[in-house]
Amino acid sequence: MVGNSLGLLGQTLAITVGLGAVLSRSITTYTVMRLIGAIYLVYLGAQTFLASWADVNWTAFGP
Repeated sequence: MVGNSLGLLGQTLAITVGLGAVLSRSITTYTVMRLIGAIYLVYLGAQTFLASWADVNWTAFGP
C-alpha cells in the first residue's frame, strides 16, 4: 500500500513538473488549459444543480 502511494506521488510530481514546464513556455497552452478547466467546473456545477432538481418531490407542490 505504501509502495503504491509513493509510486503515485512520484508520477504526480513528474506530471506536475512536466506540465508546469510546458505551460510556462506557452501562453496559448496555458490559456487553453484554463478554459478547459473553467468549462469542466461549469459542467460539474450544472450536473450538481440538475441532480438536485431531480430529487425534488414535485407531487407535493401539485393541486
